[in-house]
Amino acid sequence: MNPGRLCRCVVDIAMALCLILLMGYKMAPNGLHEFAGMGLFLLAVVHCVLNRGWFAALFKGRYTLRRILAGAVNLLLLTALTVQVLTALPISETVFAFLGIAKDPAAVEFHGVAGTWMFVLGAVHLGFHWAGLLRAFRRRADTRTVVIWLVRAMGLLLMTWGIKASFDRTMGSRLLFNEGLHAMFSDPSVFRFIRDYLAIAALYTGTTHYILKLLQWIKNKTAAAKNAQG
Repeated sequence: MNPGRLCRCVVDIAMALCLILLMGYKMAPNGLHEFAGMGLFLLAVVHCVLNRGWFAALFKGRYTLRRILAGAVNLLLLTALTVQVLTALPISETVFAFLGIAKDPAAVEFHGVAGTWMFVLGAVHLGFHWAGLLRAFRRRADTRTVVIWLVRAMGLLLMTWGIKASFDRTMGSRLLFNEGLHAMFSDPSVFRFIRDYLAIAALYTGTTHYILKLLQWIKNKTAAAKNAQG
């Protein structure tokens, strides 16, 4: 693996860990939550710098349906991150407490909602790149059929649990401004917390991956039908 790709992998893994940690707002001290948030923001800046080619090509080339969807997800993710940073200033009790900004209940609500959207959109963003990650895995690991199907089965089981975990943790309400930071309840165990949020992330990542595969299948079928007629 070349240094550039290795750097991207390290940054992406660190961002994923920060996102998981940030979802456990009531399980960790407030200071740790705020420093993790700062870490995520800095990692996001590094991620954007490493992938600056995407920004440079934003107004170039042809926009396919996949490219439009990926671009929309990326822009929404950047918007959620921006809202997170802006709303963190007036509610900070540690990192930005020296600013002396009065705590605004509306900022608390927006901060919680934006955080939930950022987690979900981050998982969807990963889904757009999941096929490439699977190809890299197959090149470097045992590619026997039994191994591939075992990985798929484990992924589907995790996605299934993600449906239950999404309801248990009222993800829908948190995305629709019906619940804010108070919805991030304390868990009886770290294991349950990690299991549920990994499953929720797997649900959105996997769903995105399979929707993209379906769209590609439809595109190929349509192209084949046109070629047959021509």
